[in-house]
Amino acid sequence: SRGFAKILRWECDSPLAREMADLKDADDFLNFCLERADEFSRRDWIASLTLLTTRRRFTTALPRFQQYNRRLLQEVEGHFDGAVHLLLHRYGVIIHA
Repeated sequence: SRGFAKILRWECDSPLAREMADLKDADDFLNFCLERADEFSRRDWIASLTLLTTRRRFTTALPRFQQYNRRLLQEVEGHFDGAVHLLLHRYGVIIHA
């Protein structure tokens, strides 16, 4: 249940993260991430995982979320060498939420 979760206070510190923050629906959000994935930095991927938990109609069963996961996994070696723990933490939050 999300009833006991703390309010997310994520500071969007990149132009792409600020654009993502304005997208409230999960499908719109995931479409944006997939369309702009080539432009994402590590910080943008982390922002997307963090913000995803507060999007309307989000569920891990969404086909778009599965596509998003596959795309993110393509970036692990380049963006997350030595920082896989950041991804694991964000996925843990998604599962918990």
